[in-house]
Order: sequence, then structure tokens, then C-alpha cells
Amino acid sequence: MGTPFPLRGIDQIYGTPFDSNFAQLTIPEVDRLVPMIATEMDHEVRVGYAQQAATAIWEAVHTVPLWQRPALMGVRDTIANFGSLGVAQVPYDWTMVGFVDPPA
Repeated sequence: MGTPFPLRGIDQIYGTPFDSNFAQLTIPEVDRLVPMIATEMDHEVRVGYAQQAATAIWEAVHTVPLWQRPALMGVRDTIANFGSLGVAQVPYDWTMVGFVDPPA
């Protein structure tokens, strides 16, 4: 995702306090590992911490996000080829996005 810390957001879904942890399940091992994952500079060590967190999440039978939530986006009818991502490819092909004549 273009960051040296791609695992930094693990606490949003699986951590405490419950930002996006909709199951509101507390996993002490994940809470202990989150600061270490967020600050460890060595990639191999960070991946090891993440694997420990993944094991703790799996053992706690936490909610695992398996699909993309639907997204809605309001776009003027004079804009072509732009809107909710759904199953679209990202990044957009900006050469295909633009204005069209208003509908009659």
C-alpha cells in the first residue's frame, strides 16, 4: 500500500478500543503486539509479530472480513467513467474519466 508499515492498521479491526472492531472482542495478545507491529523497523521481525497476531485472532474465532462492503457515491450525470469502486480496477484510468454532454 505504499507504506513501510503495511500492517499498522491491524488494531482498527482487531484491537481495543473498538474503532472498527464491530465484534467488540478483546484479544489481549493482539493488544500487546499492536505497538510492536507499529514500530518495528525490521521487516522479518514485524512479519513474525503479525503472524503471532494472526494466530491469536484465529484462535479467538474473531470476525474475519471476507468481502467488500458496497459503496455508494454521488456523481453528476455529466461525469463519465467515475463512481463507486465496486469491482473496478484501481487506480482509475484517468484518460477515460471526463465530462459528457448533459442528458436530454
